[in-house]
Amino acid sequence: MLIRALSAHRPLGQLLPAHAHAPVGFQLGLRPDASGCQLLSLYQPRVVENSSTKRQSSQPSLVAPVMMVPNLARTNNPQPFLACDTAAFVLGWAGPDKAADVSAAKNQAFAAQMGLYAQECGDEQATVYVRWVANGKPGLDEAINQLDVFGRQRLAMDRVCIVVQGQAQRIHEKLSAQQWWVKKGLEGKTSRRETICLSCGQWGPVVDTLPQSLTGALIPATQTSTVALASVNFTSASRGAKGKGLTSAPICATCATTAVQAFNDLAQRGGSHRWESSGADQATIWWTRSGETSIGVTLGSAQPEAVRTFLAQTVRPGPQVGLNLQQQDRFYALTFSGNVARLVVRDWLDMPLAQAVAHVRDWFLTTEVPGRRPFHGIGALALACATVVRKDGRWQAQAVHGCVEALFRTALAGVKPPRNLLALVVHRAQAEARYLSSDDELTRNLMRARADARLGLIRVCLALHTPKENHVSAHLDEESTDPAYVFGRLFAVREALQYQSAVASSSEQKKSGLSATIVDRYCERASAHPASVEHSLDTLSQQHLRTLTRKGKHGTVILFSKKIQQIYALAENAPGRLSVEQQARWIAGYWHQRHHDFEQASQLKQERALKTAQHHSESADLPDLSAMPLDGPDEPSYLD
Repeated sequence: MLIRALSAHRPLGQLLPAHAHAPVGFQLGLRPDASGCQLLSLYQPRVVENSSTKRQSSQPSLVAPVMMVPNLARTNNPQPFLACDTAAFVLGWAGPDKAADVSAAKNQAFAAQMGLYAQECGDEQATVYVRWVANGKPGLDEAINQLDVFGRQRLAMDRVCIVVQGQAQRIHEKLSAQQWWVKKGLEGKTSRRETICLSCGQWGPVVDTLPQSLTGALIPATQTSTVALASVNFTSASRGAKGKGLTSAPICATCATTAVQAFNDLAQRGGSHRWESSGADQATIWWTRSGETSIGVTLGSAQPEAVRTFLAQTVRPGPQVGLNLQQQDRFYALTFSGNVARLVVRDWLDMPLAQAVAHVRDWFLTTEVPGRRPFHGIGALALACATVVRKDGRWQAQAVHGCVEALFRTALAGVKPPRNLLALVVHRAQAEARYLSSDDELTRNLMRARADARLGLIRVCLALHTPKENHVSAHLDEESTDPAYVFGRLFAVREALQYQSAVASSSEQKKSGLSATIVDRYCERASAHPASVEHSLDTLSQQHLRTLTRKGKHGTVILFSKKIQQIYALAENAPGRLSVEQQARWIAGYWHQRHHDFEQASQLKQERALKTAQHHSESADLPDLSAMPLDGPDEPSYLD
């Protein structure tokens, strides 16, 4: 089933069987008379885009160009790849510390294959190479010595392609060479038996082992450069099947090579089809049968405009034609890791694409939060419930093991998130509350962005684990009578009241006059047991109101007194000890009220700017909450 799904990855149509996309570090240039050669390094400076200046700048690191090259899985007696292989095969040189006889044997096998290809296809360039090897490879030592230290180090590891001087095309890129390699290369991998391929359903010869291997660098927790997609060292399925390898799972060579090529293409690091948290020992790739990409890209990045477009194109119970969905289209997601030289499947998701789209739509509607960044990618959500530490002058966090994968499965399949996720969210919210008003702007913005993401997690956990009446809305619910939610709102109002009292008492018009805020002293207890701190908080609020009255801030006093009375009317008695779900609703009420107050203050500030000078004095007594910005950057800085 996995091989069939991978072979259906359509964007790989331009990649031929028995080939792979791989970097080629060097080019061997031969004289037409085979009397000499040149060795050219193809490495170029890596060009990256500077995110701060949006200009392109060259970095000192070098990168080799990626080409479509011959490629097959090699065993202990490796066969050469036509016209493009390592230096041991092409040049008979594997470095000063390697056995010369081994390299010489590889070079002889490579030259013999080139001679066979030249004879069967009449390729004059391949004939030039064969003559150059027969002449003793003239000029090779001088060409190697002319390379710098970096070039000689990479020459022992990289692929080397071949071109005859004066010819525009490298030998391995010629159509005749590609067709010959597809035919000859797969001959050794195809068994003599013929049957129906379980992937494509066609009758023909099948393979005993997969002709190609997965790239080890793309698979977490592997220790080899190549990894087997299916092992041949044990009985096929160990469920009564006979034989080893693919004996009981017949696959044709085309489907086998296409599946491996598809995996290597999808699993490219930094690609849009790969989801992975930093430092994780597993990763996830996704794809669709038709090549539709909007669902996966939107879910991974969660850019507000892209999400709004996605939501506008979908309605319940199913998607509209705006997404160009086909009735038979399917969505696939593979979570994997490595075990030495084998692929380990951690999770497999195969479902109709229309169903996945409906689940993702529900996910975005359930994780929406107020503010400039209403939607968050899965990575930001997973990091929001992880412990954040200060190291080398910046905040760093690593997602809890398996959190990213669990959230993706929730978003795509609608399954419930882990039970302990809500407890993690509540714990991090209580621990980081004191940073929300930090004097350090970077810390303040980062923690507020994390709090926004945690609110989205609270909403989705409560929506999937609790009855409907306990769900939390995306924005402030001023009519909710849930005691936990109400007293979370009340705590936010009291925090703002303390801030205004400190501003009124400070000549510098800032919070620096506070030795400790109520958040520093009471937030954790108030969110877990509101009744235990209600008397202390009420006493402090009365003191702050008296301070504002002495400073002549009568408008501010009236505003806060009225707001506190309105909230008290919803739930007069502070609740006792709260469960984890109730603590989560307390945090939601607190954060909703903060955002609501900020939006009102921003609107008031804009109205003030439009007033004339004679009306400015009339509104000077109103509280200025806009000095407490709640919106941070689009994403935490450690996600860059």
